[in-house]
Amino acid sequence: MATRDSDSDSDTDAPALSPHALAALQSFVKEKQEQVTKFARLAAAAESKFQDVKDGSDRNADGMVDGTDGVRIEDFEEDWNMSQFWYDDDTAEAIAREAIAVAVQDKPLTDGSAKTPGRIGVLCAPSVFVKLQAIVRSSSSNAPSPSIHLFEHDPRFRILNSPSQSSFFHLYDYSTPCETQFASNLSLESSFDVLVVDPPFLSEECWTKVAQAVKWLGTRGDGKEGNGGVNVVACTGAVLTPLLSSLLDLRPTVFQPHHKGGRLSNEFSCFTNYRSGRAGFAWKDQA
Repeated sequence: MATRDSDSDSDTDAPALSPHALAALQSFVKEKQEQVTKFARLAAAAESKFQDVKDGSDRNADGMVDGTDGVRIEDFEEDWNMSQFWYDDDTAEAIAREAIAVAVQDKPLTDGSAKTPGRIGVLCAPSVFVKLQAIVRSSSSNAPSPSIHLFEHDPRFRILNSPSQSSFFHLYDYSTPCETQFASNLSLESSFDVLVVDPPFLSEECWTKVAQAVKWLGTRGDGKEGNGGVNVVACTGAVLTPLLSSLLDLRPTVFQPHHKGGRLSNEFSCFTNYRSGRAGFAWKDQA
C-alpha cells in the first residue's frame, strides 16, 4: 500500500500565523523581554547599594539601603495569581494626593513651621506607593514631607525601600496578625495618620484581617469624625459596602478608581472614614 510523505500531509502541518499576528506576537515577546531586562537592572542596582551598605561605604542615616529612583509601576508586571491589578495613572495620583493632603495636619511644630508631616501607610496598593514616591521627590516645597510605608506581599517591591527619602518597604501577609509579623518593629504600631488600603481579595475573611491590621497600625486619638485617629482611604468592590461600614465605618465616596487597561469587571468604589476637604473625595450621600 502506498503511503503519503508526512511532509505533504496537510493534517499534520502546523498552522501558520498571519503576518499581522506574527508581528503582534513578536512585539509582545519583545516588550516582555525589555520589562524583564529593566527589572533585572533595577534589582541589580538595589543589590549593589545593599552591598555598599554591608561594606559600610554607602550607609544612610538610618543604616539602611536606599532603593532606586525613577521606578515606575509599569516596571512591575502584574501577577494575576497574586490578584495584582495596578491603578491607572490618574487614579494612583488622585489617591496619593488625597493621602498627602490628609496626612499634613495644620498644627505648629517646635521649629515654628506651619505644618507637620504625617505618616502614610499603603497596604497592598503599590501603584499608589510608587506615585507617592514620585510626588514627594518632585516637590519643590521646603515643608517637610510625610513618611510613606508600603506593606506588600510581593518581595519585588523591596527595591523601592528608600529610608533617606522617608519611604519604606515592609513585607506583609494579610493573613498573619501585625503584632506577630512585625514583632521586631513594634514602632509601627499606632503610628500612622493615613492608611491607603486595597486588599488582594474581595472576601469577608480577607477584609476582616486587613481591618485588624488597620486598627493595629493606626494612630490613636480623637480622629476625624470620631474614627479613632487613623484616616482610611480604601478601594475595593462596591459589593462590600455593608461589610466595610461595619468593620471600619467606611463610607463610599464619589471618587471612581480605575485600573490599567480596564481589566477588572467588578464594580470598584473608593471609601473613606473621614470627611474629605476635597470635593473629589466627598461622600456619595453628601455630594
